[in-house]
Amino acid sequence: MSRKDRYQTPRGWTLLTGDVNWDEYGATWARKGPDGAWYVVTFANMEEALDEREFKSSGLCRYEAAVKRVDLRTAPAEQVKGALESCGLSVDPAADFNDEGEPIPGIVGNGGNAITDPAQVESCIVECLVGFGGGAPLGDETGNGWPLRVRKAGMRLAESYMRDEHKRAAALARPVNRIGSTAEEYGHGDVWSAMRRDPSDPLISVLRKCYRACEGHTLGGVKVPDDISGLDERRAKAIAMAQAEVAAEIKRMQKDARR
Repeated sequence: MSRKDRYQTPRGWTLLTGDVNWDEYGATWARKGPDGAWYVVTFANMEEALDEREFKSSGLCRYEAAVKRVDLRTAPAEQVKGALESCGLSVDPAADFNDEGEPIPGIVGNGGNAITDPAQVESCIVECLVGFGGGAPLGDETGNGWPLRVRKAGMRLAESYMRDEHKRAAALARPVNRIGSTAEEYGHGDVWSAMRRDPSDPLISVLRKCYRACEGHTLGGVKVPDDISGLDERRAKAIAMAQAEVAAEIKRMQKDARR
């Protein structure tokens, strides 16, 4: 690859994060599409990311350009908050003040530095979300040679999703994990929708039992909705038993009163 092509960010794309030698150590670029969402391409050198033995046994291609879609309009507030906090950042409605003393919303870091430019605020949140594991996975391009070609292929794939609404909708509705979460659900950190769709699935049944054993929490301490953990069923049974006991006690008291 030419030195110019290697270091130049393609027109229309923004470098979010990465090493100057991105073909060796990886990098991430983003572009806002006409649908209002951000499209993110993350390039990885899998041979560098894994140790030599692990890479050789993995069967993976050396280079990968993974494409994600991040829609800040639908991203859950808690997910955004967690992503920013993982980077030492937070949203502040008064991150700065204009000449008239009016507050300007933005993002602030632990060191007090503020980002208030709307475009920079958006790209900052996108970068944090992707680093946090967010974003809907749309697809990827891989190869064992010519990393610049792999990156270009990944960007072309992202641009095809920007242009083609039907292709984009199909990719967002595609299941991406064992429990059947769609790409869109996965991007929002939503695992519960898939578990509600098919509660009879053997894996989901095992997970529900684990959640009940942990009193309605994941192993990481996240609160599980009661209808998924089954605690609502347990509570309903407990309430029904209590009501039956009260009814039986009332009947006994009425019987004693007639004597």
